[in-house]
Amino acid sequence: MLNYHRPNAFVLADGRIIVTAGLLAFVDDEAQFATVLGHEIAHVVENHTLEAIRRSRNSERRNKVIGVAADAALAGLLEGKKGDAQAAVGAGAAATAAGVLIASTVNGFIRGKFSRQQEREADLIRAEIAMSGGFDPEEGARFFEKLRDRLGRKG
Repeated sequence: MLNYHRPNAFVLADGRIIVTAGLLAFVDDEAQFATVLGHEIAHVVENHTLEAIRRSRNSERRNKVIGVAADAALAGLLEGKKGDAQAAVGAGAAATAAGVLIASTVNGFIRGKFSRQQEREADLIRAEIAMSGGFDPEEGARFFEKLRDRLGRKG
């Protein structure tokens, strides 16, 4: 669930940029706000959202294969040890749960919204956008440092 009081800005799949009330309260000046918008605009212009969606779909497909393989392996292992119908049902349920857990874990490691390269690219473009608008691009660095200090992350 999105917390509108937490400083955040992001791009939707259709290119719309969402800025939370928390971010508006968090920025010190127009230059910092221009920096945030420039960063998100860069993601739109460079089609980073579409690339992230494709990466996500590929990882979901991979997770299904991993889940099915884990399912079959664990069910076979557990069923072989028990040898009766009730054990086979229990093994199947346990295998399904394990497959979901394994697939979710793999997905968590593989899938991120934007890659580090995309974030670096968006940072370079946001500086260009800020400068072209007459804003000090150093305000962006100050803003992201402040955000990192407060939230422990960038962007």
